[in-house]
Amino acid sequence: MPHDIIMNSVESSNIEKIGYNEHTRILEVQFKNGKRYRYSGVPVDIFKSLRESPSKGHFLSAHIKKFYECINVPEKPVDVGEIIT
Repeated sequence: MPHDIIMNSVESSNIEKIGYNEHTRILEVQFKNGKRYRYSGVPVDIFKSLRESPSKGHFLSAHIKKFYECINVPEKPVDVGEIIT
C-alpha cells in the first residue's frame, strides 16, 4: 500500500524507530517509552538528514519539532481476546 509507513530501528538513546512516507510526506517517530508521533509535511531531505544524524534526538528537536505539525499516534487498542484474567 503506497501510504504505509515502515518503521526502522535507529541508534539513539531516546528514539527507538523512525519511518517516512515520501508520497504523504509524513514522518513517524517512536520513542523508547512507547510514545509515537506523526509529523506532517516533512520534506524527504529533512527525513534523510534525521536518519543520518549522529544525534537523532537533537536533530528532531532542532529541525522538526518546532517546524512541522505533530499529532500523537494512539497506541493500538488491546484486543479483548488478548486480556488475561
